[in-house]
Amino acid sequence: MSADDQTLSALQGDRQLDESMSNEIKLFSDGITETLKRQLEKYLTGILSAPTPALFEATKYAPLNNMAAEGTLGMVDAQLRRAPNAQIDLISAKVKSIKNGTVQWVRSQSPEIRRKIVRSAVKQKRTAMLEQKQRKAHVLHVLNQRLYEAVQKQAIKKTREMEKEVSPFIEKGENLTIDDMEEKYPDIEPDVANRASQMCSDPSSITGLDLSHLWFDEDKCQWDLYCGSVCDVKVSKRKNKQKETIITHTYTIEYWLPGCPEDSHKSLLTLTQLVADVILGDLVFT
Repeated sequence: MSADDQTLSALQGDRQLDESMSNEIKLFSDGITETLKRQLEKYLTGILSAPTPALFEATKYAPLNNMAAEGTLGMVDAQLRRAPNAQIDLISAKVKSIKNGTVQWVRSQSPEIRRKIVRSAVKQKRTAMLEQKQRKAHVLHVLNQRLYEAVQKQAIKKTREMEKEVSPFIEKGENLTIDDMEEKYPDIEPDVANRASQMCSDPSSITGLDLSHLWFDEDKCQWDLYCGSVCDVKVSKRKNKQKETIITHTYTIEYWLPGCPEDSHKSLLTLTQLVADVILGDLVFT
């Protein structure tokens, strides 16, 4: 920059700054100073401020700058721009080959050695692709499992909240009317509200009915639709701490997967659980 440069002359000139500008420059300078101290801490007061001979020996082959790394990233970027649909494994192999001079080394070998190298590379690539495919499938399985577990937790939470809402009516033998459900659940379908209300007023009304019930299979990490039939119902009574009579209806239900009635199993469910699933849409009687 020459001495008669206008910008240099303006910066070096005797100019008076107003107070606000001076304060802003001071704030910027303080921030820059703190940032430099933080970035250069290990050089000013840390282990690099007084390097030992052992540290020199351990780092003597370390690059002085990151130009090599930047160059490698530039090569990767160029290859991706040249072939945007290429797999990253191919891009990585080409860049490594260029950086390491692999092609030139292979060409310098005898024809027999070159054939052996190529055959070995093809075999190892096939093995690496198989391992990568298996690893990707495992990762997808784990991700799907975590997703289903999260969905299951949300579904269980909704079911527990619904059971908590309807259990006081059922346990005390009170009727959960259609008007009550339509007021509490504005989006409920009329036939669903009617079925839930009928189950509360006459618990034996579903005995002998067939049903379709949605269940979460933890082994397969997926939701499965089960067919079923209500076999019987047992009624029990007990007293709670407030000396109130609590009525519990327990149903024996036979379940099987669609098309596999011979592989059935029986489960015990309470009226509270069934009414909650009916309201949530997970249970339909046919």
